[in-house]
Amino acid sequence: MQFNSRKGIHRMKYRLALDQILFFIAFSVLAYFKLFPVIFSDPNQWIIETLLSIFFAMIILSIHTNVQWFFAHLAGDINVKIQRKMKWFSFSFVDAVGIIPLIFFQMGWGRSIDSEKAYKGSKKGQRIWILASGPLAILLLSFVLQISAYGIEHFSLTMAAITELFARLSLYFGIINFLPIPPFNGWYIAGALFKKNMKINDHRNYGLMLLFILFSYDTLQNFIRWIAEHFLLLF
Repeated sequence: MQFNSRKGIHRMKYRLALDQILFFIAFSVLAYFKLFPVIFSDPNQWIIETLLSIFFAMIILSIHTNVQWFFAHLAGDINVKIQRKMKWFSFSFVDAVGIIPLIFFQMGWGRSIDSEKAYKGSKKGQRIWILASGPLAILLLSFVLQISAYGIEHFSLTMAAITELFARLSLYFGIINFLPIPPFNGWYIAGALFKKNMKINDHRNYGLMLLFILFSYDTLQNFIRWIAEHFLLLF
């Protein structure tokens, strides 16, 4: 009986890994066809922008996840220090599927933190703050970068363009992660309001299928850009 139980667990892990691979391939193919005209019109420019996007994406994911772990620690999660969850950078911050749209569409997501303080219990405000702290930190980063870009323009247009790319990537990441769709933070924030307990990968595959459709028809991209434009008008 114990053997069968272990065998079932291994099968479940394999199935989840296979799901990740399939969605990774699907989003990669989608990104290629969406960016096909851009790649061949100016390949050098595309390569440089992609490499910068990868670098900035790693910074964004590190800040986002570390801020969430910091507030989870303040909420009483003792595993943050014991298991050394806060790091300068770790590939555990990266979601294998979410990194593709983050780099190529500048709108993606990272891996959810596995702190019980964020997903379980009756302290709704605490759970919401832990989950929202990451995207809020990135939105603040975007605002600082946007202000900095205006000043940098007087010295170097190239550096200003790079700073604006970083600011745009941060802005889109912050906004999209508040949407109530799995696997975004907004989904778990909504769950904190209505459910006492949630699972980290709750309805994840359904959310990824919906996101793939939305990305395919540019619906999500246009919606996020529209929100971003109105957000910037506030400043």
